[in-house]
Amino acid sequence: MRFTRLKLSCWRNFPSAQVTLGERALIFGPNGAGKSNLLDALRFLSEVASPGGGLWNAAQRRDPRTLPSMQGSGGDVKVEVEAEIGGEAWGYGLAFQVDKQGVPRVRAEMVRQGRRKLLRRPEAEDRREPGRLAQTHLEQSSTGGAFEPLLEGLRSVRSVAGPLAAGGFTRALLATPRRPRETRMRRVLELLRGALPRLDRWSLDHDEQGVPRFALRMDRGRLATWHPEGLLSASTMHLLHLLWEASDERGPLLLEEPERGLHPELVGQLLALLKGVAPRAGRQLLICTHAERLLDDSDVAPSEILLLHPSAEGTRVESAAEDTQVRSVAAEEGPIGPLIAARTGASVEGQIPLFFGGTP
Repeated sequence: MRFTRLKLSCWRNFPSAQVTLGERALIFGPNGAGKSNLLDALRFLSEVASPGGGLWNAAQRRDPRTLPSMQGSGGDVKVEVEAEIGGEAWGYGLAFQVDKQGVPRVRAEMVRQGRRKLLRRPEAEDRREPGRLAQTHLEQSSTGGAFEPLLEGLRSVRSVAGPLAAGGFTRALLATPRRPRETRMRRVLELLRGALPRLDRWSLDHDEQGVPRFALRMDRGRLATWHPEGLLSASTMHLLHLLWEASDERGPLLLEEPERGLHPELVGQLLALLKGVAPRAGRQLLICTHAERLLDDSDVAPSEILLLHPSAEGTRVESAAEDTQVRSVAAEEGPIGPLIAARTGASVEGQIPLFFGGTP
């Protein structure tokens, strides 16, 4: 699945926003502008559609103060997406409010497949039984059949925000069947050797207590040394995790400040690494970032860059393709990073090297 359009109303600090999304989107803006909030709208729909999720749980995971309808403003929170699933266009829209008891209530819900509308709520049954509006149609037990591609597409959204917990990468590997795991790790290590020239191989075995353990071997022969996950630097594991997730064939991947902890020179290569490790069909990457160095990759087009402009009335979203100067510099193959940083106040100070004291 690939999202092609996102439309928001009364979503956190976005009173209104509509953006077009391609295979890749880089979201720039100053602190507090709502970069993470923009991606969170997609994460929200994924949680609504996922088993064990649903509208109530998804709303409860978010601070009520960030949703205007929870503050009694009377405006519906609306999240609408268009997506391409299996070569076909789909649309899904959800509008809701939270009542005084803290229960979210569906105000409107829509599903479209191609030009055919499969669902438009409230329906007659909703009017007869208002309690039904405490759930979206996606999470009700009767859902399935024609809605399955949309459900599976929304559930396929993955998100990486911050470092993995201890042992997290080992668990991620174990959750993947052996053959696709080996195929993906082969692609990951081929690219990782560019940052780790001494890297030889990887392993997933068990220690003396039978606990599964991931490790990397550095060098060969007498110099060979195994480094288990717990002894690898946080920055090494972060890069490894990013490449591992990008190598998956599932749906859109949401990345929040993937540059954190990486050396600036590596940040400038990160988009190429993520693209290089992606499966043949590619994977949609939606990235919020402060790092103008990501734009060192000359492959980035202005249409892939979203600029957030906060104000007292809320945050406005603009495509960099609408900026005449950015388009002009890009057309001449000049560096657009400094221009984007000047437009949004983005900066990436305080980064740390990829490795500490030569330790991988």
